[in-house]
Amino acid sequence: MVLGSLTVWLVYLTGRDQFYWGVGLHAALLSALCPVLVIFDILALQDTLALFLAVAAFYLHRRHPILSGILFGLASQSRIELWPISLLFILGVLLYGRDVGRFTRLLLGWLIVLVPFMWFFQTRTGNPVYPLYWSFYDALGGWRGSDRPPLSVLAARFFADWSRRVLRSPAALGLSSPVLLSVASLLYMIRRPPRRYALYSLFLISFLFCGFYTLQYLRDLFLFLIVLRILMLPAVLGTLILAHIASKPRLRAYRLREASLILFLLLLASAIPAYQRYQCYTIYAFQAADDAMRYYHGGRIVCDLPTVIYRIADRWGVPVTDLLSNHYNPFYYGNRTAEALVDWFRAKNITLWIYTGWQYTPEILRLLEEERPSLLILRESVYDIWIFEVNTTALWVS
Repeated sequence: MVLGSLTVWLVYLTGRDQFYWGVGLHAALLSALCPVLVIFDILALQDTLALFLAVAAFYLHRRHPILSGILFGLASQSRIELWPISLLFILGVLLYGRDVGRFTRLLLGWLIVLVPFMWFFQTRTGNPVYPLYWSFYDALGGWRGSDRPPLSVLAARFFADWSRRVLRSPAALGLSSPVLLSVASLLYMIRRPPRRYALYSLFLISFLFCGFYTLQYLRDLFLFLIVLRILMLPAVLGTLILAHIASKPRLRAYRLREASLILFLLLLASAIPAYQRYQCYTIYAFQAADDAMRYYHGGRIVCDLPTVIYRIADRWGVPVTDLLSNHYNPFYYGNRTAEALVDWFRAKNITLWIYTGWQYTPEILRLLEEERPSLLILRESVYDIWIFEVNTTALWVS
């Protein structure tokens, strides 16, 4: 709540500095009513911190570029897509503004934060941009069993498939049009940079990357409403642009200010009940976690549902070192045999397996039930969450 309020205050200050106080006030009111911000600001996720840092960085980018670069770097550590967004924005200062001095200081501040992290990733993983690499890898399709192509090959496949769908399907073209328009606008601005290029470039760049991440979830409303938090930065910047447009004298007769405020109020009123249904999933997850602990007597627990993991660690005090995801099992790395899974259960001392039916877990369960039917003992089910105790006797029988 505090960070959200500070972010709204920064929106006012940014609008006041970019335009005048009326635009800042209007944009701040729209931000305070924006459903995405209202819903996700109260969840204390890293998105709220990333938004605050990014807006603060933009607000300071002209007067204190080194500090702005540092804040952009910190925001990048909170939301991975802000790595390319912040770097491209800094490059835009040089490309659109031709301001070498400010570009250099922004880049210096950004590198002050990013270089230590990149050194850490390089020394630990051999890849200085490890989280960004795998974030893109997953967004572009991820691993498919033993098929693990390089990122460049995966990107080529993705864009080839995307191009075919755009050319063949008007619906796909319509859904992709915001991303395509963002690219076209950024290219056009190179030739004719607007006076407030910084605001427009950051909005378009953030919308381009955040839109790319969210488009793939449009097929599933449940997931789409969750990942909408990724769009918080372009939403905030969009309120500034909308408030500026509404303030133009020739448009005042259309009463766009009042209309936009009413629209955002209606969106907020409809968003609250839409998101309320997610509360029941938290209750179910907490209940499943509490029930699972009746069958836990040490060892490691495997579960892919973050809410269950949180409950087990917070309420029951299970060390995080004893909590695993199925993403660490050999099935995800192409070794799809029951023997490999059993070896993994033994090596990790897994005693409880909480099934949620996500990704490869149905295949894992089916394989174990067919080839090692006595390994997993179903103790209880809470809605769609199944609690399996590992039969340690069967585990060590060859």
